[in-house]
Amino acid sequence: MRLTSIHTYPVKGCHRLDHDGALVQPWGLAGDRRWMVVDAAGVGVTQRETTRLVGLRATVRPGGLTLRADGQPDLDVPEPTGGDPVPVRTFRHRKIPVPALPAGPAADAWLGELLHRPVRLVWLARPARHLAVDERDHDTGDQVSFADAYPLLLANSASLDALNGWLAEAGEQAVPMARFRPNLVVDGAPAWAEDDWAGRSLRIGDLLLRAAGPCDRCVVTTTDQETGVRTKEPLRTLGRHRNIRQKLLFGLHLVPVDSGPARRRSHRHRTLTGQVLPRLRPRSMIVESGGDAMVALHQPRVAWEAARVLVGATRDGDLFDWLSVQVGDLLGPTCQESLERTRDQLRHDPDGTRASVETGLWRARLEDVLRTRPGLAGELQSLATLTAGLQKERAGHRPSMLS
Repeated sequence: MRLTSIHTYPVKGCHRLDHDGALVQPWGLAGDRRWMVVDAAGVGVTQRETTRLVGLRATVRPGGLTLRADGQPDLDVPEPTGGDPVPVRTFRHRKIPVPALPAGPAADAWLGELLHRPVRLVWLARPARHLAVDERDHDTGDQVSFADAYPLLLANSASLDALNGWLAEAGEQAVPMARFRPNLVVDGAPAWAEDDWAGRSLRIGDLLLRAAGPCDRCVVTTTDQETGVRTKEPLRTLGRHRNIRQKLLFGLHLVPVDSGPARRRSHRHRTLTGQVLPRLRPRSMIVESGGDAMVALHQPRVAWEAARVLVGATRDGDLFDWLSVQVGDLLGPTCQESLERTRDQLRHDPDGTRASVETGLWRARLEDVLRTRPGLAGELQSLATLTAGLQKERAGHRPSMLS
């Protein structure tokens, strides 16, 4: 599988932006749905209420937003820095309001002219919980923007092909992927393979995500994202073929694991002579269109491969010092201390017989960790892969001291 396209929607309900790469933050792609149009009651105005939003083309710029639409002058809107926040809700039935900052009368008037109704534009300066705990199968707390439910939405090209096949059989026109407003699109997987990914850890390159569950589709999918014309498809055909427990399913909700709020990692790193060892697990990561696609991680194999690499690295003093810090940050001080004891054991093992025993112990230890913290599988695999690569690079030139 490959990641083939990346999209954001700076204002909820606006026309999409296409990207070659994007920064992944805890609440989704950078710049995705941090702005929302609201009515006088502070409730979000989306394409469910007005198809005129397809004509809104918004682009993110440093410190703000530029609004564009046919027949109207461009408008630069700075991110609000002062004023009192106003309580808003993404949908009328949502019980939890979130504080957002008003963009100001100029943006309100511009959007009112476009939408033919009085509205306000607000900015989510700090993502906050706007869904009750029981409103989602996988609760992400405040880890979401003004998106409907989850930080990211993935779609599978093969599933679209299957849907368009059903449409053709019914004498209906095919629909483009834009109807489903995904953030990430992959190809190379069988149609509807994403149904089996729910609840699993998935990886795009070095980025680890959790598949929260399938996406229930609404009337927005029947809206042509270029013209605003609304028909009955593809929702009617989804109702015939993808009606699962009274939900019309297409796409998969994702939650970034690497940038989750549960724990921060230290940004310490050490430099070997002529070589910088990178910092691991940043708060945000990059995905690129055309890059590695999603892979489900097999935890016992990750544990075995990581155990072999960790034990093997104990014989390189400089590399081990760096690795010890990374293990402590990722797995905790107890594992860091255990790794240091392993090194001490192997110092008195000239014939290498103890190494196999230590590898087995580490395999069991890591399997126990991943059973209770499965979200660490991707990070542990990345650490093992990076360490193995550094071992190979340093095999011919082993510096004796840190620079």
